[in-house]
Amino acid sequence: MMVPRQRRDAGFSAIEAVLMITLLGMATLSMAHTVVSGQRSLEHIEDDSRIVEQAQILMTRIAALPFGTSGEGPADTWDLLMLVAVENDAYGSPYGPGTSGTYGPAQLYWGTGALSLTQVRGVSPLQWEYSVNNVQYYGKEGLWEIIVDRDLNGDGDLLDPMEVATATAQDLLRVEIRFDGRRILRSIRSRNPTE
Repeated sequence: MMVPRQRRDAGFSAIEAVLMITLLGMATLSMAHTVVSGQRSLEHIEDDSRIVEQAQILMTRIAALPFGTSGEGPADTWDLLMLVAVENDAYGSPYGPGTSGTYGPAQLYWGTGALSLTQVRGVSPLQWEYSVNNVQYYGKEGLWEIIVDRDLNGDGDLLDPMEVATATAQDLLRVEIRFDGRRILRSIRSRNPTE
């Protein structure tokens, strides 16, 4: 007597089930990696956005400084501190150190009013890190720099035609703001005819 064969159409074999579970697991891991990678990219973009925002505030403050003359004395430490002070901390307050309160991003610098761009050039590069109680503040850790010099194109010499032409008058300065050695903003500032 012949034994009838059973049909295999009734379900999946163990090998088929293992293959399907493996493929679903790989697809899930791939999607999770994409989500995590996207989140890291978003955090990086937010950090860069904060850095550019702070650099724009600094550049606005620097643009408001008078050009000054080469005969001026050295920059006052308080004025330099107020030039780079971060808002929402004790030194960023327009009412002086030790006061409290929350202030929006101050486009103005709250120093004595005696600071000029030429004096900032005298301490260039001005370097600092923002911290409150030794904790990095405002974005990720890093070194900020303000560079003010007569090297208009930033190539390390003063031999280019525009630099040679303005050497005697000294009425053009390059202002560059860097974060961790990376240029964030750069501008050329000229002496106002009324200065």
